[in-house]
Amino acid sequence: MTGNKTNASFSNKNPQEPPEFSVPAAGEITTVFFAPADPSFEKSVLSKVERLYSFYENRIDKIQQDIENAGFSCTCCGRCCQREDADNSVYLLPQEIEMIESAAGMRRNDFILPLFPDYYAGGSGSPVGIEAKRFAEIIKTMPDQIDEEGRIHTFGWMLQRDESGRCIFLDTGVATAIETAGTAEVAEASDVAKATEVAKATEVTDVDGTAKFKKCRIYGVRPGLCRTYPFYLGENGIEDCECEGLTVNSKTDAALSDELTKDVVKRMLAEQDDILRMRQCAETKRETVLFNTEHGVKNALNDLKAGVLNFIVYDSRGIHHTKIHLPDFDDNI
Repeated sequence: MTGNKTNASFSNKNPQEPPEFSVPAAGEITTVFFAPADPSFEKSVLSKVERLYSFYENRIDKIQQDIENAGFSCTCCGRCCQREDADNSVYLLPQEIEMIESAAGMRRNDFILPLFPDYYAGGSGSPVGIEAKRFAEIIKTMPDQIDEEGRIHTFGWMLQRDESGRCIFLDTGVATAIETAGTAEVAEASDVAKATEVAKATEVTDVDGTAKFKKCRIYGVRPGLCRTYPFYLGENGIEDCECEGLTVNSKTDAALSDELTKDVVKRMLAEQDDILRMRQCAETKRETVLFNTEHGVKNALNDLKAGVLNFIVYDSRGIHHTKIHLPDFDDNI
């Protein structure tokens, strides 16, 4: 069936001493390699992040001025949470996953997917919408990311989306979010166990009374990408994404500019730290796996026809094997 979509689900399992690329049972995520504690590598990472911080520390005033000049004010339209105008995939750091788990009282498996933004639609809760035929075509073009067993290697995790492409934490129905004691308090919690409640955004309506934006059910622990949107740090300093909140005012509110400046630098440093550690994990293990083989792509396509997606996911904590099963899958791809 052309453009076939189906649903998938998976759960989590992290054994104490996982074997090398062990095959998880139906629907499990298995950690197959934990990033080792290496004092010299740790020192190297901290040194690089500190140098990066020093670089941007001398440019804080310029960054804040650029954000102020952007005239930004969030209109609560919710478009950045939906897939109306552009890709709304949200990259997740491991510590952000832990914060959401604790705050929302959910298993990570019910809200994360291997970072593969353009190749599946997302799901509601644990389901994952798959456009099978398109997925098969993509697989054929990426042999350098598929090993000889047909496992797709990718870096990091992303938030799930529902069938319409919305973030699953965008509450478009009756409010189910839990009031929080304070978003800043939750966001800055160093112990993820302290992040026990989910914040919600204030509902905003247009003049005609129609809802512009419903509620983010994890607002207090939303990821750094969401917290800093539409701004990010690029090679030339502060840059921004398309957003109707830009140029709403002549100047961005001073307090908001200060908050965004701190958050955008914090996000950039955390992402760089994560990337360095992730690369180390990949370099440690990828050299033992064979890529770019004809039978590797064939195995991946056979898995897809059998209703299975096999991923090896690298993050800064280690390497994880994710085997997603697609129930009632139509293999006509």
